Amino acid sequence: MAGPGLTSFLNGEILGKYLNNQAFIRYYHPVAMVPWLYNGSTFISYEDEESIYNKSEYIKVNGLGGAMIWELSEDPSGILLDKLYHSLQYKNIFMSY
Repeated sequence: MAGPGLTSFLNGEILGKYLNNQAFIRYYHPVAMVPWLYNGSTFISYEDEESIYNKSEYIKVNGLGGAMIWELSEDPSGILLDKLYHSLQYKNIFMSY
């Protein structure tokens, strides 16, 4: 638990229990470029490969020195970290910022 009324989910839990659950609708904020799920009463914000990729592009376009990661234990299979690592290895070809 992350605090009263807050729960922390593993990336695999989001994929397995919520993303494919028809009760939850996936939304994507076009400016913040982050996904969230909502079923009318429960709001779940999370990172996915698309949002990680977009953040890596932002880093490259703006000439930043790298990325800061708050919590890696929620990505035990390393899917998101791997996406970030590989996205930062290549010259930017996506220039939407």
